[in-house]
Parts: sequence; structure tokens; C-alpha cells
Amino acid sequence: MSYIPSGTNNPPAEMGFIGYVRFQGVTGLSQLIRARSADLMLRQSIDAPDIIDGRYDRTIYQLGAFEVGGGIEFPAIYGVGNCTYSPAGALFSYAVCRSGADGLLKNFDTMLRYTNGANSFLYKQCIINQYTFSVEQQAEVNISLDLIATYRESTSSVDVGATETPVTRVVTWNDAFVEIGSGNGNDPLEGRSVRSFEVSFNNNAERYYTLNGTLFPQAIAPRKRDITGNFRVLGRSQSLSNWALSNQTRCSEDQNITFGYGVVDTANCCGDFRVVLPNIVYQIEELSLTNDLFETTVNFRSLPDTGEQLLEGSSGIPSC
Repeated sequence: MSYIPSGTNNPPAEMGFIGYVRFQGVTGLSQLIRARSADLMLRQSIDAPDIIDGRYDRTIYQLGAFEVGGGIEFPAIYGVGNCTYSPAGALFSYAVCRSGADGLLKNFDTMLRYTNGANSFLYKQCIINQYTFSVEQQAEVNISLDLIATYRESTSSVDVGATETPVTRVVTWNDAFVEIGSGNGNDPLEGRSVRSFEVSFNNNAERYYTLNGTLFPQAIAPRKRDITGNFRVLGRSQSLSNWALSNQTRCSEDQNITFGYGVVDTANCCGDFRVVLPNIVYQIEELSLTNDLFETTVNFRSLPDTGEQLLEGSSGIPSC
């Protein structure tokens, strides 16, 4: 016996292309995020404790804590019209700016519309736990965020207006720049020697639960920050290698790495992005024997004197 559906699109086949990600209350963010992926969601584990009760089936279960968080990834794009910052620059300040009194990050709300108004949620009081900037030859500049929120609530949503998604160009590797101090002030390692570059700002945030009568955390706070990254070099930089080998001869570091991308048509677009990483400590390069192109990978760590030092010499980023 064959089954004949009782009605067309009942229930409906809901398509996700009408969904979107919108950050609410982020200073300088005038455009909708054109996300490649977004797995921000509410999670809860349910366990079955291992107890002795004379049965070979489990007879009790235990609820875990609510955890709201996840990743959002999007390509860097240029702004169009009367804008000041690109999405990458506007969000960067929320990843690095800490309040002087308590070291907390600025928070914002994030709306995710999955298909329609009934499938829309507002993730409250989000912080950027980790911000990653990456670019590789022949590819786009990519921004990925790891967010942590306090809780989730259902919300209504509206359709996206044309002004929120102007047609604009993705920032690609030819727009990006990187300049790496190599221990010799007259011989920096420039982009023509670099095949890929990545840097992450990890706030190592933690959820803190109390006896507050709910499964949601009472507070979310960032801890000590780690700024780490790596880049692949075409061949091997002798000066950079020597500088890393001589780390033991110095008691401090003053090398900088400058990275970002520039606006190519200032009359019609905006949103340049430039960051200067201070006090770089390089690790000895990684290299291996191969029949293909010879490359070396260098890992590094940046240790700013203060949080504000991350924005010194930078541009396209809202001030703290």
C-alpha cells in the first residue's frame, strides 16, 4: 500500500536561507553579518548516574547545567555607503576591550533567525570569548567568533531590508597585509614572503554557577587572555630563525606584527582594518622534508603591556 500525502507542504519544508545573524547594540556595526556558519545554541546534558539499586537498567537521571554559546564564522567584507567600521573591526573591540575596574568584556545581544519568526531566538548578554583572524593565499579573509551568552529567549523577527545587506565585495588575500618584525629593524618580513597568517584572541571566559534556583550561570567572566598565532613562510627566514634561537639572550621583546586589510576604493566603500600586535615572542620554526613547496611555520605569542596597547597604531576599530 502506497502512502499519499494529505496536503502539499503540510508540514512545510522550511528553508534556512531566510535566516540571519544580527548583533544588537554593537557600536559601529551598521550592517547585517553575512554568516558562513552559526552554531550558537542552548545546550544541556542529561546523565544517568551510576548507582547500585539491584537493577541492570538505569533508574534515575540527572539534569546538567544550561550552557549558551557557540561559534559564528563569516568572511570579512567591505562596508558600503556612510559607515565607519567594517563588521570585523566593530566586533574586534568587543573581543579585546576590558573595563579597567573589573576586567570584564562589553556584552551585546545576538539574534538568530533560523527560518521564520517562530524559529527565532535572542541570545542575551553575549561576550566574545575568542576572536580569530585568518587569511591564506588565494582565499578570503576569514573571521571566526566563539560566543558565550547567559540565556536564550524566543523572540519575533522581521525580514531583512535591502539597506542591511548592500552588495559588497569580500576581502580577499590580495587586500590583506602583514608585516612581521624579524629582529632586524631594517628587514621586516613582509606579505610577499607569507603564505598564510592566523591570530587568535582568547579570553578564556568561564561560566560560574551559584545556588540561584536556576540551571543558568549567575555570572560569566573572562580570565587572563592569550594572544597566539602562526604564519607560514615561503621558504625560511634566516633572520627570524636566528631571532627565535637567541630568545635566551634577551629579557624582553619589542617586536611587532601588523596585520589587516585596507580599503581599495575610498570614494565608494569603507571599513579598513589594521591591528598592531606588540611584544611578540617567536618560537623556533617548524619545518619538514618534502617533495613539494618548501615552507616553514612560525608560532608566536603577543604579550601587551595593557589592554589599550592592542589598539595603539590600529585603525578601523572603535575605541574602548
